[in-house]
Amino acid sequence: MTAELEIIDRLMTEHQTNLIVKDADKSMGGFGVLLKLQEIQSVCKQTSINELINKKKQLCDALSKIQNHLDNHHFLEENALRPMVGELLMKALILEHSEIRNQIEQLILKINDCMPEDINEAELLAKKATLQEHFSNLCLTLEQHANGENQILRMLRKNYQRVGQLV
Repeated sequence: MTAELEIIDRLMTEHQTNLIVKDADKSMGGFGVLLKLQEIQSVCKQTSINELINKKKQLCDALSKIQNHLDNHHFLEENALRPMVGELLMKALILEHSEIRNQIEQLILKINDCMPEDINEAELLAKKATLQEHFSNLCLTLEQHANGENQILRMLRKNYQRVGQLV
């Protein structure tokens, strides 16, 4: 029971820590990832199209680092929570993790699709607007996912605490 509570506490802490993230190399909790994504999104909004094209690699690298962090976090959740939540709920969590991964991969593809020699200014502006929309959708997905997981973790914690008191 103590091991389960330690895992639950660790995952909840990962969701809540590192509210201020200065760069993608730092350790990031769930909300730290969200703040980093919002920071990247802000760069996209405030940057001219030509500058955005020049920062394309930097943006993709930052997103890849975020994805690597999330992969590690999701791996821990999927392995540690499986015996606590059962297969049906685990399948739902894995599906959400896959959706998040797909959104990040699509965003990287969209960023890489900004080629100045191939398209005109109007098309670049449209691509920039699309990027901003993808960032917003990803941030919303991550926030909703973390909130849902936190609810599950709180219920698990309460249950394990209650069971521990009965023993």
